[in-house]
Amino acid sequence: SIFSEIVPTNIDKEGRILIPENLKNHAKINSEALFVGQGYFFQIWEPNAAAVRQKQSRQRLIKEKKTLSSIISEINGIKK
Repeated sequence: SIFSEIVPTNIDKEGRILIPENLKNHAKINSEALFVGQGYFFQIWEPNAAAVRQKQSRQRLIKEKKTLSSIISEINGIKK
């Protein structure tokens, strides 16, 4: 199911990735985009939406008392 969501893109003469219009519309990207690192991949966000998402994520981590160490342990399958 992951590969079914892959969207082919084009690269212009300058080597830039061209984001398809339907994806820009979905993400509400107009003139600026923000690349957010996610480990081995990245996401492309509308800058204001990214700031809101970051704030929500931090609040959730604080509420769940998560630390970077506990998140890495979860990823690596180590239980504390």
